[in-house]
Amino acid sequence: MYQSWFTYPISKPYPFRWFAPVTIVGAIILVVLVSLANLSASGYYLKTIYTEDPNGTVASANQSVQLILLWFLKPPFNWDKNFAARCQPNILSVGDKFFTTNQGLQYEIESITQKSDGSPLVSVPYHNNTLQDCYVSRSEINLRKVDSKSPPSWWMSWVDSRRAANAICTYTSESGTIQLKLKTESYSPINTNYKTHAIAWWGAQLASIYHWGIMIVISQVDEYNEISNFGYPEYGNVYYSRNTSINECVSTLMSDSNPSWSVLLIFPSIKSDDFFSLSYSIVTSNGGVLNNVAVDRPLFGMQTEGRHHARIVQSLVSSDLGNCQQPNILLDDEGLKYAILDPKNKNRDKGGILYNEAKDMHDPIRAVLLQTPKSKAVADIVLSEAYDKISPDMGELTCRSATVVAQYMCSIPVQKSIGTMLVSLILANLVFLGGAWKLLNTIAATLLLRQGPQVDFCKGCQEALYQDSRTESIEMGNIGRSIAAEETTSELAPVEQDSVLLLPK
Repeated sequence: MYQSWFTYPISKPYPFRWFAPVTIVGAIILVVLVSLANLSASGYYLKTIYTEDPNGTVASANQSVQLILLWFLKPPFNWDKNFAARCQPNILSVGDKFFTTNQGLQYEIESITQKSDGSPLVSVPYHNNTLQDCYVSRSEINLRKVDSKSPPSWWMSWVDSRRAANAICTYTSESGTIQLKLKTESYSPINTNYKTHAIAWWGAQLASIYHWGIMIVISQVDEYNEISNFGYPEYGNVYYSRNTSINECVSTLMSDSNPSWSVLLIFPSIKSDDFFSLSYSIVTSNGGVLNNVAVDRPLFGMQTEGRHHARIVQSLVSSDLGNCQQPNILLDDEGLKYAILDPKNKNRDKGGILYNEAKDMHDPIRAVLLQTPKSKAVADIVLSEAYDKISPDMGELTCRSATVVAQYMCSIPVQKSIGTMLVSLILANLVFLGGAWKLLNTIAATLLLRQGPQVDFCKGCQEALYQDSRTESIEMGNIGRSIAAEETTSELAPVEQDSVLLLPK
């Protein structure tokens, strides 16, 4: 018979009654455990995504994974404590610009401080925290004249004038309460959908109209009749700060002999002229500087428009930053009517410089007319009719909490494809079952060695030895019987003595 280089083992049944059930039951249990462990360890992988809502993404991802793998994602099947949805925080730094989730104005971070001790910070982690207690600390108008023509002139002389507002916001993070000082210079919202962002639409339109009104009014300042000692204004800054200094003492008489006094802070209505504290610095053509002189001078006829512009900015920015508790003239219909047209604004009364039919400023339509949100034509609705004609088409005046819009990098558990998981499970089970079988064979072989050297003989060898031994025994038996027969025969055979046959008696 040909003999190859390769060999194969010769096996025989184990002489243990417990071996077969232990093998079958153990294999089933091992397959289940290995499958669960392998599915927990490699059935899911962490996928990197970018999202604007990290909190919602993490909550949704963890919930979906826990519903499927709630118990075998934990020890002893999975010891990886990092196997969960996580998002990296966004870093806010001084100088960064951002929008809020209300999709209104763009803000620049001017400073970051720790609110507890006022220590300045260069950057802080931000994890989609809700902005809290936001308020407009100051709005400003930067006046810039572009020509040297003495007034009265046209609004084009002041076309380079700019406007800005400062706001303060806080948010709570793992490192404490963080305070942000913000600045916005553009009142053009990124989302002007009049159905879903009605406040932003109204605020942007009205702020623009009253800004044009400021430029038109100041362009009509008469050099000789109004500020003859200084010349006409050329540039300067006007600031409107929230007035928090007004207070009133209230006496509460607890008893005749022991009166108790308390101070109640009373803040003026946003419709009041005292709502803002005014400060300014104006440089004139004669080199003079006007710093906070009496605000009722004719030069500051622009303050009627300026204050109302500040009210609109206060309302627009507060709503966009999510503070619905601040004084606001854009949150309800009555306030909106006042925002569109202050009935006390003499500039816009009949005969006023900003009346609808004014002709002496080349028809100042930018300061007196609104465009309907549905129309693509030029503005053609006067302020006195704007509410009745436009508001029926608008959405609700809603205010919502706000967070900073940012892209967050998140890692979320994602299930592998069915084919990939099946291949992985089959390979893992084969490897572990093979190892378990080797271990069980080793244990059984150790137990067999205690039963004697015959366990080393295969079944065929034992049968061959048995046949050989049986044949040998038969042959030995035959030989024995032959010898015995010969002995018996020799006893019975006659003995010859001297050729005489002796017969028994």
